[in-house]
Amino acid sequence: MSEKKQALAPKSDEGLAAFESSVVRRTWHEGQWWFAIVDVVAGLTDSQNPEGYLKDLRRRDKGLAEGWGQIATPLRMSTPGGVQALNCANVEGGHSVWRHHARKPASATQEHQAAGA
Repeated sequence: MSEKKQALAPKSDEGLAAFESSVVRRTWHEGQWWFAIVDVVAGLTDSQNPEGYLKDLRRRDKGLAEGWGQIATPLRMSTPGGVQALNCANVEGGHSVWRHHARKPASATQEHQAAGA
């Protein structure tokens, strides 16, 4: 690692990041921050069940489902039940999840209209 990058590297390998009014678990991996995707989804949606929201999003959006292996990397993080492997994304992967989330309302509206409501 270059001296400049070393100076920018965090002193801790784990931490929390504030996202809107939510807390997002993060870890330093391969020279960059990786964020727990479920926490990012919780911050974006205010969902009471962000795991289910993410599962539905992946089911509805074939592009997200097909690219999931490039977006999500299981990394060990602290959870209320102890250290577990959580699907994490770097900033680029997080932006990809955001783009797919941002498209979801239009898709949900189209499905709702197609159902004749």
